[in-house]
Amino acid sequence: SGKPYLGITFYNVTSFSEALYYNLKHVGVYIIGLEEGLNDDVFEIGDRVIAVDGNEISSHEDITTILQTHQLGDTIVFTIYRSGKMREVEATCYEWVPESSSSVEFDK
Repeated sequence: SGKPYLGITFYNVTSFSEALYYNLKHVGVYIIGLEEGLNDDVFEIGDRVIAVDGNEISSHEDITTILQTHQLGDTIVFTIYRSGKMREVEATCYEWVPESSSSVEFDK
């Protein structure tokens, strides 16, 4: 079976100069991509992740570590910063199944 998957691409902004380059006010972990149908109704591009399940986040690796403690179908609580306000949203763990190498069946 696959691993828990959120359908979200995160990016670590690690310095103030990098934040300025991207016209952001803060360093932190930002959402830069959303897969259609997988939590894209909950998050927006540009959301900054503050905490996951009450644990403060400093890099996308922190999110990966927390995700590995969850099962498919679990709900994960994200504290995010969007449009000048903190808010809590709930994300669902979906299943990620890696594409197997192409297996071809031959007729005999």
